[in-house]
Amino acid sequence: MNKLFYADFGHYKYYGQTISGIYYKALPKGPVPGNYGSLYNYLANKDFFKVEEVSFNDFVGDRYKTNDVVVFDSEKGPFTDTEISIMKRVS
Repeated sequence: MNKLFYADFGHYKYYGQTISGIYYKALPKGPVPGNYGSLYNYLANKDFFKVEEVSFNDFVGDRYKTNDVVVFDSEKGPFTDTEISIMKRVS
């Protein structure tokens, strides 16, 4: 979800509008989409990613891995050239 934030705010900085059109909430460790829980559940239920438990020295955390789901065709949209450009820079 952080990459969504960076892409949205990067596009807003250069072009005056976000890519996703969603609003963000400020949390102590950074912004998250206002409907983060719903987005997360939707993507998990549609098998867009899997979660792996990983040990990081002093704590255990989650690693999210995509399942190579093709969401759009770059020739047919739904993203503009500027949106794709920003997303490539962020990724």
